[in-house]
Amino acid sequence: MPRFSSQPTAASIRLGDSQVLACDVNPDLVPLARWEREREPLELSSRLVQLPNGALVVSNASEADAGLYRCMVENAGPAKTSEEAQLTILPETGEERELEFLVEPLPVTKVVGASLLLPCVVTGYPAPYVRWMVGDKLVEESEGKLELVGGGSLLIYNLTEEDAGVYSCMADNTNNTIEAKAELTVQVPPEFLKRPANIYAHESMDIMFQCEVTGSPAPTVKWVKNGDAVIPSDYFKIINEHNLQVLGLVKSDEGFYQCLAENDAGNVQSSAQLIILEHGTLGGEPNGQDSG
Repeated sequence: MPRFSSQPTAASIRLGDSQVLACDVNPDLVPLARWEREREPLELSSRLVQLPNGALVVSNASEADAGLYRCMVENAGPAKTSEEAQLTILPETGEERELEFLVEPLPVTKVVGASLLLPCVVTGYPAPYVRWMVGDKLVEESEGKLELVGGGSLLIYNLTEEDAGVYSCMADNTNNTIEAKAELTVQVPPEFLKRPANIYAHESMDIMFQCEVTGSPAPTVKWVKNGDAVIPSDYFKIINEHNLQVLGLVKSDEGFYQCLAENDAGNVQSSAQLIILEHGTLGGEPNGQDSG
C-alpha cells in the first residue's frame, strides 16, 4: 500500500505568489499520484504543476486557487488519500518579502531520450523574474524542447547528451538575486561501432575478434564463448580494452563468441563464429547472431 512520507499542510499564499503542497510518495508510485481540490480532480497547467516527487506547485496564485487540497495515489485496490489541507489566498499588501526558494533543483541522472522537470519554485515580493543558465549560457524556451512551467521550473523534452551540464536557477527582483545549481547527467546506452565478424582460421594461427562500443558512462565489455565467460590468459588477451585476441588456435577454440557491453543505461550483445579449418580446405559461411 502506498505510504505518504510527507503530506500537504494548511498554507497561506499572497495573490500572485507561489506555494508548494507536499505529497511525497514512493518514486515508483509518483506517476499514479494526482491532486484534488474540494474533492474534484485538479487540472494541471503551466501554472499548477506536479513535481517529480508528487508535490503540487501553485504559482501566480489567484483567488480561484483557494480551497481544500488532497493528494491521491491510485494503485491496485482502493485509492489512498492524503490528509486534506486548506490553501488560503491573501491579498497582496505591497510589502517587500525576501526572495526564498521553496524548492531547489537537485542533481539528477536520466537516460538519453527521456524528459525531465528541473524544479525551481521561488517566493517573495516584488514578484521575482526567474531564468535558467546552463554553464554560462542563458537557457531559452523552445517549443517541444525547453519550457518554463510553474513560475520557474524547467521542463526539458527528449534529452540528448548535449543537454548535460550544470543548470542554475536564478531569481531576481529589484531588491535581490538568489541562485540554486544542480548537475544534470545524461546517460547513453551502449551501441556498437564495430561488431565481431565470423572468422575462419587454421590451427596454431592467431586471430582477433573486434568489438568497438560507445556509451555513457563508458560501457564495460565482457566476452563469452559458447555461454561461458572468457578469462584473459596467455592465450586469450583483451586488446585495446574491447577486442579479443586468441593466440595459437587449437580445435577446442572453435565456437560462438559473444561480445557483451553494459552500462547503467542498458546493454547490447553481438556474436560471431570461429571455424577451425582443416589444412587445405575452405569453409562455408557460418551465421553470426546479433542483438541490440
